[in-house]
Amino acid sequence: MNILRPKDMLISLSTLLHGNLQQKLSWTFRLYDLNGDGAITRTEMANVVVAVYELLGIECSSLVTSLHFYL
Repeated sequence: MNILRPKDMLISLSTLLHGNLQQKLSWTFRLYDLNGDGAITRTEMANVVVAVYELLGIECSSLVTSLHFYL
């Protein structure tokens, strides 16, 4: 089930803001490791980058095309 409970959201934000370096690195790695297999592929990296741009309201269709060329 892919539901984010408010408690989980607060724990994640707390780790990001107040965690030690290892905790922050681990959290960031899990953010990029979309399928949870312990590795970050170029496609996973591209998906996260595009999602960040879209959150900022930046049109990414040309970026997606460019990224897929390199993947």
